[in-house]
Amino acid sequence: MTDNERLIRAGNAHYGVRGKQAIWAYFANFVNYTGRSTRAECWWALLAVSGAIVVIAGGLLLAVFGSFQRLASGNSGELHGLRVVALLLLLAFAWAALCSLWPTVALLIRRSRDAGVPWWGTGLLAVLLLVSLWGRQWGVWANAGLALAAIGLLGISLLPSRPLPVMVAAPGWSPRVLTWVQVGSGLIGLVLFVATLMFPAGLWGFFGYLVWVGMVQAFSYSQLAANRRRLTLLWQLADTLGYGPKDIQQLAGRYGSLDWAATRPENLQFVPRQSVQLAVISQLQAKLAAQE
Repeated sequence: MTDNERLIRAGNAHYGVRGKQAIWAYFANFVNYTGRSTRAECWWALLAVSGAIVVIAGGLLLAVFGSFQRLASGNSGELHGLRVVALLLLLAFAWAALCSLWPTVALLIRRSRDAGVPWWGTGLLAVLLLVSLWGRQWGVWANAGLALAAIGLLGISLLPSRPLPVMVAAPGWSPRVLTWVQVGSGLIGLVLFVATLMFPAGLWGFFGYLVWVGMVQAFSYSQLAANRRRLTLLWQLADTLGYGPKDIQQLAGRYGSLDWAATRPENLQFVPRQSVQLAVISQLQAKLAAQE
């Protein structure tokens, strides 16, 4: 498997990166809910982002309160000068830190898929984590939910990668339409996520955010299932006519014979464009009708 094919199968152009490349991948994949991420990519990104949040927030808090003693007591005293500037910077950074939850959810979904865990399992753990944090008045139940969610998410992040799935080419849409679909789904997810942070009923916004992610997942799976059905029909027709991969390549005028050999449903490794599949099926049906 070539590196390019490996990245395509993973649905992540930064799959397997480490170090500062993993930090870049964390932000570059902020709307990628359908790909995969390795353990190294996940841990490098989360540790770097969490560390930056702790260090920067801690420094700004210390600047606002003026000393460790005031910070420990929670008494900032009278704010003036640079301490006011530090407070404004702290509020802006707090908003940025909350927004980092969005790419974090996307990263955890990719990591769960790479580990072979259903994405909705990660979503349920994330909901349990938020409910436990917002329901601290529940006492021991909130602590139990928090511990369960933390252990579950930690376990998912530590699981090894599963074998990569089939390589899927783009559907029969134009690249421009595909780009708008991706951008549109990302913007809708952003609106729902911002609603989670801004409004009092933020938990409902988070539920809406997860529902939207579920819809994106369902669309992805439905496209793969539809491709598998078309390719099953294609090879049934080809087998009836006694055609092999080279014959299919000549009919399609696209891809190589090895690519077409990898489209058999029982060992699906490559999925051609939808328009190419339909064109080949139409030609096979016409040839079969001519023989009859």
